[in-house]
Amino acid sequence: MIDTLHWSLHKDRLKQVIAAKRLGILSDFDGTLSHFVSESSQAAMTAENAQALDVLVEKVTLVALISGRSTADLRQRFERPHLVYYGNHGMDYWHDEAVQLVEVARGWEKPLQALLAAFGALTEPGVYINNKGPTASVNYRATSDPVAVRQRLLDRLQPLAEHYGLLLTEGREILEIKPPISVNKGTAVRTLITDYELDGAIFLGDDTTDLAAMSLLHEKARDGLLQGLTVGVISEGAPLQLQEHSDLIAYDPDDVAHLLNWIADQLPALPVPLTVPSPTLS
Repeated sequence: MIDTLHWSLHKDRLKQVIAAKRLGILSDFDGTLSHFVSESSQAAMTAENAQALDVLVEKVTLVALISGRSTADLRQRFERPHLVYYGNHGMDYWHDEAVQLVEVARGWEKPLQALLAAFGALTEPGVYINNKGPTASVNYRATSDPVAVRQRLLDRLQPLAEHYGLLLTEGREILEIKPPISVNKGTAVRTLITDYELDGAIFLGDDTTDLAAMSLLHEKARDGLLQGLTVGVISEGAPLQLQEHSDLIAYDPDDVAHLLNWIADQLPALPVPLTVPSPTLS
């Protein structure tokens, strides 16, 4: 049975948003445009989503990927000249043919590297660390007992995070180590709305770190600054809070491709090519 919030039952509502003169399609990567895999290094955008984004970039003001992955990692997996990339939960972005770090995140690489050195070598099979510069993630998705491994990792990492003044947060079978700064996917969305003067936006995400972006988009919509919709990808293991923050839902990355293709089918091509402004986030 189709969920009552499934996007296919709310096409009129979607049409109201995509009728905006300056529309942005903003999306997470893992679990949204790519299927989850036990080794995150093997993640790849589905061919159907790649094709849909290639069409949409010719029809909307902005297509942006906003990920917990580093910007360099994100672009390696799906590089297109007219896409906008924010990585590390909004702490870095691609501009002037290089990865740029937001000002407030600078200086936090050293404490993070010290924490990782103190954490030492991994002994848990199926656990690996992704060192992303200003942030790091500890993935335990491939372990035989994720619940027990999670607790052992928390017991080791929480005191270290406190010692080095860093934050430890959680996603879907992943622990994130971040600077204690007010930068997240929500601040990235706010910057993109401002810089591209969007009057319509759709954000798609599947995890806890996407909630900040969803909340920001709801705030802008409530203030009457734009037409906005959030789409939660409610696959197995999705956090309970996700549906509470989602205006509409999709079931998995394959369903996301159906949604993106439907949107593309509704829109004519833009009369002028996209220009990329300089980000205002410092």
